[in-house]
Amino acid sequence: MQQLLFAIATMAAGVLACAAYFFGTNWILDKLFPSKGLTGPLASRNLRITNAIRPWLFLGPALFSLTIYLIYPVIASVWLSLHDRAGENFVGLNNFIWMFNDGEFRQSIYNNFLWLLVVPAAATFSVSSSQR
Repeated sequence: MQQLLFAIATMAAGVLACAAYFFGTNWILDKLFPSKGLTGPLASRNLRITNAIRPWLFLGPALFSLTIYLIYPVIASVWLSLHDRAGENFVGLNNFIWMFNDGEFRQSIYNNFLWLLVVPAAATFSVSSSQR
C-alpha cells in the first residue's frame, strides 16, 4: 500500500511540476514581451517573438530528456567501442575488425536477418490465410 501511495504522490508531483513549469514560463515570457495594452508595431513584434519562443518552451524538456536518455548513451557506447575491454586504452576500429572477422558473429548476424525476414512473413501469411 505504501508503494501505491508513493507512486500516486510521485505522479501528482510530476503533473504539478509540469503545470508550474508551463504556467511559469508563459508568465515570464508574457512579462518579458508584453503585448496586452500595447498597439502598433511594438505589440506585433512582441507577439511574433513570443510565438517563436513559446513552442521551444514546450519542446525544451522533451528534447533535454531525449538528449540525456537516448542520444548520450549512443555516443558513449560508440566511444567505448573504440576502446579496449577495460575501457582505458584507445584501440580504434580494431574491435570492429575483430568482430567482422569472427565466424560466430557473422553466423549470428545471418541468423538475425533470417529471423527478421522469415518470422514477420510467416506471421503475415498465417494471419491472412486464417482470415479466408
